[in-house]
Amino acid sequence: MAENLTPLERKDIVRHLALDLVDHMQVTRPPVWVESLFKRELPARESALCAVETLADLLAAFYVWSTASGGQLLVPPDMPLVERRYRLASELFRAITHALRERLHGLPRLQAPDLNEYAGYFGRVLLAPDRLVLDYRRQGNTLHGFAETFLIPQPVAAERWADPILADQGLPSSEAGFSVS
Repeated sequence: MAENLTPLERKDIVRHLALDLVDHMQVTRPPVWVESLFKRELPARESALCAVETLADLLAAFYVWSTASGGQLLVPPDMPLVERRYRLASELFRAITHALRERLHGLPRLQAPDLNEYAGYFGRVLLAPDRLVLDYRRQGNTLHGFAETFLIPQPVAAERWADPILADQGLPSSEAGFSVS
């Protein structure tokens, strides 16, 4: 039961959820285009998972799907790209947790009541996955330029830089990694 999980264990579950999505998108270099999750229709086997319909309902205020043009994020036109991407990543976590609660059919005690506090962490890990952050650091790069490389807001970049980065992400780091120009 979730009540028995420590905050660190909850954070680890959230981290793995974000990294699983990164693996699903087959991301090999920054930035992670979380928007690509919504630009294609999912095969039937995938749409049965994670209540995609609920995701669509929850993101309706931010995102609209059309077969002709794919997905479109609805945010104030003056919102910077980096803010929009982080907002979408965080809302995706809220949508997933809401969908899971719906699928539990009245058993919300199985989930932590405070999962919304993990939305920002989910967004940081999704947009700057451990493997890519490790590759970035191995090239001798520092916090300077991190936000620009990963297309995330500067305050989010500073938080992500301070997060523990673990090397146990599913896909192995490539020999050459990616190169920051």
